[in-house]
Amino acid sequence: MERSLVLIKPDAVQRGLTGTILSRLENDGLKLIALKMLQMDRSLAARHYAVHVEKPFFSGLIDYITSGPIVARSQAMVSFRLLSIRASLPPASCTHHESGLSSNRSSVTVSCP
Repeated sequence: MERSLVLIKPDAVQRGLTGTILSRLENDGLKLIALKMLQMDRSLAARHYAVHVEKPFFSGLIDYITSGPIVARSQAMVSFRLLSIRASLPPASCTHHESGLSSNRSSVTVSCP
C-alpha cells in the first residue's frame, strides 16, 4: 500500500481550514493512518526541506513552516486525483501544493513516495 505525507501548514491551521482540508482528502478516497499537530522547530524544518537548502527561498520557507502549528497526516491509498498529479511531475518529485494565501506560501503539501 502506498503512503503519502500531508502537511497542513501554519496559515491553513490559523485560518481554521484543517477540518475542511482533511474532509476533502478523505472524500478523495485517502485513508487516514496517523495525524499529529505540532510546532515544527527550525532543525526539523531544515532536515525536511534539505533538498531546497541552496535555493533562494529556503530561509523564507523555514521561517514560514516554523511560524505556527502544522498538522501532519500520514495516509494510504493515493487517490486518482493525486495519481494524476503524480504522473505529471518528474518521478523524483511527487509534491502538490495548494490553497495558499500567496504563490510562495502553500497551505497544504501532499508528498508521495
